[in-house]
Amino acid sequence: MSSPVEQRPDWRASCAPGWARALLRTMGTPVPWASAGSSSTATRANPDTESLRPRVDDDWHSSAHMEWAALVLLREAPAALGPELVGALTGQLRRRWRGGAIPAEADQLRARPDAGRPLGWAWTAMLAAEARRNGTAVDNGWDGQLGELAEAVSANLLRALACTDAPVRLGTGRNTAFCAGLLLDAFDALGQDGPAGVLRDRARTWFCGPQRSSSAVDPCANDICSPALSQADLVRRVLPAGAFDQWLAGFLPRLGSPRDATLGVPVRHDGAGGCRVLTALALTRALHLRHLAPHLPRARAELALRASGRLVDEVAPLVDAAPVTSAHLLVPLAVLAAAD
Repeated sequence: MSSPVEQRPDWRASCAPGWARALLRTMGTPVPWASAGSSSTATRANPDTESLRPRVDDDWHSSAHMEWAALVLLREAPAALGPELVGALTGQLRRRWRGGAIPAEADQLRARPDAGRPLGWAWTAMLAAEARRNGTAVDNGWDGQLGELAEAVSANLLRALACTDAPVRLGTGRNTAFCAGLLLDAFDALGQDGPAGVLRDRARTWFCGPQRSSSAVDPCANDICSPALSQADLVRRVLPAGAFDQWLAGFLPRLGSPRDATLGVPVRHDGAGGCRVLTALALTRALHLRHLAPHLPRARAELALRASGRLVDEVAPLVDAAPVTSAHLLVPLAVLAAAD
C-alpha cells in the first residue's frame, strides 16, 4: 500500500514559535551546580547556560536534546520563527559552544566511557547527525566538532554493547529500543557503519523474535515511551518491509484498530479520582504511530496517522506552557514527533 505519511499537516506556523520560546526559556535557566560528575566546561556560577552538558552524567540528554531541537527548528521553520527567534536560538547555541566546549566534552567522554548512557548518547549522536545537514551548524563550524563527539559516543557504545546481555524494556528514558532507534538513525545519517551494524545485530537478537504484545497497558507516571511501540519502531528499521509487516501483525495485532488505546492521549489516574496527561508519552506515541502506519492495513493506517497528528495537536499547548523542569524533554520530543 502507498504510505499515508505524506498527509501530515504543517506544524511550523502553529507550534514552532511557542516551542522555540519554551526552549530558549529552558536553555537559559541555570540549575544548581553539582560537584559530582559536572561538565568539564561548566562553571560554578552558571553551568547550564555555558556548557554542552550541565550538572551530572545522567542529565547529559537535557542539554544535548535541547540543542538538537534548536538546530532542527532553525532548519525546518525559520520563516515561522521570524528573525528575532532565529537570532535568539543561534545566539544561545553560540554561547553554549564557544571556547572549545564541544571538544572538551569529547575528551570527557573518552575519559569517562559510561558518562551519559544511554539516552544522552542517543541525543548526542542525533545532534551530530543534525549538524551534518544543518546550514547554521555548518556555517559556524559546529558540524565537524560534533562529529568528533559522535565518534566518542560510538566507541563507548560498542564497548558497552559488548558486555550487555539483555535490553531494558521499561518505558523510561533507559528503554533500550527507544534509545537504539535514535542511535541507529543517527549513525546511519553519519555514515558510521560499525555501530549501526552492531545495533542492527543486537536488535535482531533481542527484539525480532515471534512475540505477541500489547501497547494497551497502564503507563507509569515517569514513562516517556511505550515499550511495545518502541520495540516495533526499532524492528521496523532492521527487517525488510514485507517481513516487518508480517512481524508487526503478530506482535501488535490490534494496532490501529478503533479500540486501540494507543490512539488516545495517555493519562495517569491518581487515587483521588484525578488524572494528568503524560505529555512525553503522548509525543512518542505520535512519533511511533506515524512510523508504523504505512505497515498497517489501509483502514488502520489511516486511523493511526490521524491519531498521530491529533496527539501532537492536543498536547502542544502543554509543551508551550511546561516548566523548565519538564520542557527540556518535552520540546525535543515535540519537535521529533512533528518534524521527523
